[in-house]
Amino acid sequence: MKNSLSLLFVLFISISSMYAQNAELRGIIIDSKSRSPVEFASVSILKASDSSIVEGFLTQKNGAFIFSKINTGNFLLKVVSLGARNFFLPFSIQKKNQQLLLDSIPLSISNESLGEVVVTGKINNSLSNKLDKQTYKANQFEAAKGGTATDVLKNLPSVAVNSSGEISVRGSTGFLVLINGKPVLTDAQTILSQLPANTIEGIELITAPSAKYDADGRAGIINITTKKGITDGFEVQANLLGGLPSTTDYNNLEKPGRFGGDITLSYKKNKWNFSVSANYNRNDANGSREGDVYTINEVNNTITRFPSIGERSFDRYNYGIRTAVNYAADKQNLFSAGFFISKKYQQRRADINYNNSVENLTNGAILKQFPYFNSNVQNKEGEFLVSSLDYVHTFKNNSKLSSSAIYENANLYGNTFNQNLDLASKTIPFQLVTNPYTNPINGYRFKLDYSTSIGAGKFEAGYQFRRDQQDGKFDYTVTPFSNQPDIAKFRGTAKSVNQVNGLYAQYSGKASSLQYTTGLRYENANREVILSSDINPHLLKMRNLFPSFNLLYTFNNNWNAKAGYSKRIQRNNNF
Repeated sequence: MKNSLSLLFVLFISISSMYAQNAELRGIIIDSKSRSPVEFASVSILKASDSSIVEGFLTQKNGAFIFSKINTGNFLLKVVSLGARNFFLPFSIQKKNQQLLLDSIPLSISNESLGEVVVTGKINNSLSNKLDKQTYKANQFEAAKGGTATDVLKNLPSVAVNSSGEISVRGSTGFLVLINGKPVLTDAQTILSQLPANTIEGIELITAPSAKYDADGRAGIINITTKKGITDGFEVQANLLGGLPSTTDYNNLEKPGRFGGDITLSYKKNKWNFSVSANYNRNDANGSREGDVYTINEVNNTITRFPSIGERSFDRYNYGIRTAVNYAADKQNLFSAGFFISKKYQQRRADINYNNSVENLTNGAILKQFPYFNSNVQNKEGEFLVSSLDYVHTFKNNSKLSSSAIYENANLYGNTFNQNLDLASKTIPFQLVTNPYTNPINGYRFKLDYSTSIGAGKFEAGYQFRRDQQDGKFDYTVTPFSNQPDIAKFRGTAKSVNQVNGLYAQYSGKASSLQYTTGLRYENANREVILSSDINPHLLKMRNLFPSFNLLYTFNNNWNAKAGYSKRIQRNNNF
């Protein structure tokens, strides 16, 4: 197959603004003795209630500072400079248009001598190698902006994406997808191709999952973390993607289109953190296919050839909307809710000219010849929805109790149209085959987790419940019927119901240069499959233990060694 080469340009628009507040605080920091301005002094505004930082500023060369957007309330001005005593000044803002001017703030030199200061730094890599996973920041893949999560994954080691969009991790398609730590049932290709790249904060590749994760996915887990709100205020970010015309024309039935865009609105104020984003992405691909298959029959002294040439192209688009809300009632209680709705469409067209022939192997004389035209169009569509509700409580000893409820619905459907026509006019049909299918999925999940410090390590335990139902209907028709009278065996329905109760406990700690995690997971799983070809349902009951451990030994800042073991299981859907 030949693929076209397209030149792309990406236009990014980012707009940030704060809610208009006219309250203003100005001042100048000076040395109390020399009366000269103090440059690079740290000036901060703290809330009077809890001393949390509202905003910070470094003084300019003339010692000046300015805060131009301050909310009403009671505050504390804090000034810190090397070799000087810290300065504090309480103040309050009573109205939005209030302006405060501090002429000169003198800093007194501290009598305490300043000892030697050694500053060590470390390069902030976009890759973080942790005990059980590797974390990649999405901002290191600038070329993926305007695309989807699949475009980001293409850049990761151990992950491969083929021309049809099928994703594999370490050579296997059997892996679990998490979004912000929450598992999804829908196949990876469907969900990742609908998630905008610009909403992704990072990707975690968990190669040896610990006991707290679902036991699904023999190849491991990919966890997508999405962006959250910014600092206090309002932000709008928009991105546009466009593609130049293809450099090669394959005379395809339709010209490909490559364009899209997304917009994200974020707001954070006091206890609230809210974001909503919407996206549309069209990513067609034009191309052609050439082939020549032949078989040799030495007994009959013949060679049979199946040369072919024609179009092979893709029409693809998706769109969706995502939102997330966090509410921090206080320091001990955090509530979160969110949902993601999207639609995906893909059409693969293969219009191929065939010229089958049987020739004499000795002299090349044509004994039989049958030219024909085959049009094979495959449609895949689906709507996807996932919603979640979370609660986290932090106790006074810093232990945590968290709960999460998830609902997921996916309606996947499609059809394959296969026509064999005469090659000359492409209007006389020899055979028509259709293969429609539907595969809706409904799933519920609930989990309750507890974590606390024990000794120098961390203990985690929890309960997880999962129930999902997948209904499949697969049809098959042939016209004329006489071409394939046994078509009934290619039709059918399949209904599967999974219910899993899981308990886990694990302990993580560190001993000198060695980090470790060890845990055990128990699952009580029931699976029921009902097929149209069978009278009685198929029942499968499993009671399994899933042990895991991970070791990470750090030699120095540049070298470490890692080892892990994780027992996994592959639960296939009924597709």
